[in-house]
Amino acid sequence: MVDGIINLYKPSGITSHDAVAAIRRKFKGTKVGHTGTLDPMAVGVLPICLGKATRITEYLLMGDKKYRCEMTLGLDTDTQDIWGNITKETKIEVNESQIIKVIESFIGTILQKPPIYSAVKVKGKRLYEYARKGVEVERESRNIEIYDITLLSIQENKVMMDVACSKGTYIRTLCHDIGLQLGCGAVMSSLERTASGPFVVKDTITLEEIDVLSKDDYLLPIDYPLEFMGKAVLSSEESFLKANNGCLLNENDFIIEKEENELYRIYYNEDFIAIGNLNPTDRTIKMKKVFKT
Repeated sequence: MVDGIINLYKPSGITSHDAVAAIRRKFKGTKVGHTGTLDPMAVGVLPICLGKATRITEYLLMGDKKYRCEMTLGLDTDTQDIWGNITKETKIEVNESQIIKVIESFIGTILQKPPIYSAVKVKGKRLYEYARKGVEVERESRNIEIYDITLLSIQENKVMMDVACSKGTYIRTLCHDIGLQLGCGAVMSSLERTASGPFVVKDTITLEEIDVLSKDDYLLPIDYPLEFMGKAVLSSEESFLKANNGCLLNENDFIIEKEENELYRIYYNEDFIAIGNLNPTDRTIKMKKVFKT
């Protein structure tokens, strides 16, 4: 059994599920899961959790994201990206300053309606399941946060930009909505996820490299992405046994090294063993997830 996280660079042309399957074949008998699906034609950061690390995926999904995308003006498709069926072509009659002004207007908290070709569930089914059958369903808009958009270049009808955003943001929908505001339509024509929480593109590893390198060269510890939590160190072996058995910890069982919110990483002899909830009133920690057995 292998426990840890791989900061994988997903290539174009395979699904996130395909990437997981490739890792699973290498680490036979190990539970494997990914955090934050990338579309098949998208590339970039795709954290893969192995073994006990699969139990922290809920925390990884909460993280902010960064993308580099190309937006093509003058087109609309049924999927909001260049790989869908073209539904409309429009003459582009906007200048660079208009493009910049509209793009900047999307920075901040905005409402975004999930694309019909997406994995969002409505009445127990994925939206793409409805779309493939040609069934129209009501999609509820959601609040998302666009922290920043950095315009990199505008060449003819191609716009390159870096986007920093909250979880749940669809970049192809962002491109589509920018196109609506410009009046000429727009689709996403390339996408690279450059960061997912603490995982960044410069530290990724490819599927090919995994085949030739030792896992010690790329496997990250389970607690690597949990720095946003507080840190508590157990004070004795008795406290360790209590935590390991999922029992409530009293204030004398631990020393807080990093004060944070209610979630805490819990350590004993420098080993990460659990995640717990701190009750600020009586200073007790209730075990939420125990990793060391």
